[in-house]
Amino acid sequence: KEAVQTLLGIKSINFVPGEQYEYNNTGFTLLAEILHRVYKKEFSQIAKDYIFNPLNMENTVAVDDPAVIIPNKAESYQPKGNDFAKLPIGQMVSGSSNIYATLNDLCKWAKNFQNPMLGNRAIYNAMQKNTVLNSGKNIEYGLGLQTEKYKGLDIVFHGGGTVGYRTYILHIPSQEFSIVILGNEQGFDGYLIAYQLVDFFFKDKQTAVGKPQKVIDSPSELKHFIGVYKLNPGNYLEISSKGKDIYLGTYNNQGKEKLVPMGNHQFKISSIPTAHLTFSDDSFNFRIADFTYIAKRIILNPAKADKVFVNKLVGFYRNEEFNTIYQLLIENNKLIARHPLNGDI
Repeated sequence: KEAVQTLLGIKSINFVPGEQYEYNNTGFTLLAEILHRVYKKEFSQIAKDYIFNPLNMENTVAVDDPAVIIPNKAESYQPKGNDFAKLPIGQMVSGSSNIYATLNDLCKWAKNFQNPMLGNRAIYNAMQKNTVLNSGKNIEYGLGLQTEKYKGLDIVFHGGGTVGYRTYILHIPSQEFSIVILGNEQGFDGYLIAYQLVDFFFKDKQTAVGKPQKVIDSPSELKHFIGVYKLNPGNYLEISSKGKDIYLGTYNNQGKEKLVPMGNHQFKISSIPTAHLTFSDDSFNFRIADFTYIAKRIILNPAKADKVFVNKLVGFYRNEEFNTIYQLLIENNKLIARHPLNGDI
């Protein structure tokens, strides 16, 4: 309820609807609220009545109460040194998360995609239909399903993750083949495993990927990539250079990481096996797993503030739109924005 109230209280948006595309959970949360108002039932009961029970998904439940005990639930974990620590879910939001299922039950869900017993093919076709922006650009994301061509194969997929939980479902309709992967450890990456399985089973049906036309960018081309890029409001990345190499970091060179050339202006991010950057004129595409974010080059001219002025900013600030409080404080001669749940800014 609180999440819905927060969403309905938003007064400003990042861009005009239809002008850009950026994946988020908001639409799924609002859809669950719409279903709740139409059917006069909780989303958990709607999912049970119309999906889980008809498909005999006997061990699947949508949870909207943190006090509910789920029998045989696998806990969420994060690495901690040579050991692991629990990483519990800190929110209960219907529609976008908090559905617990077994591998067998999700296989029933995948089977229904390949040969619909509940719903029909027309529904799945509508879900796979690309979104078209106002500019006419096609976005390969529809109504909860994403489509792409992978080594010549048409695939349909969607992944998900929260705290240490990971889920990935991939379909190859032409082969009536589906992959379902679940994990409960923060470092686990089912995305890579899914595509390794596709390569293993369908190597003879794949199209060879062409080699890059150009392997190495010249020093002058690398220099052109240097600058500050806006990933989204308040989130800036910086490309810097050292010798013959370029590095990725947050604004002001924090956490710099060397970028590894792939060819055609593409670079790997070594610490994230599923990520790479592709540069073009005054922007780059940041691809991480299934998500592609566009970062545009900008010029930042941060105001210089003296110590007396900064000290006056210390205190607590309440944002009415999101009904949350941040604390501004000074640590190590730096102004920090602190939230009880989110990380420091």
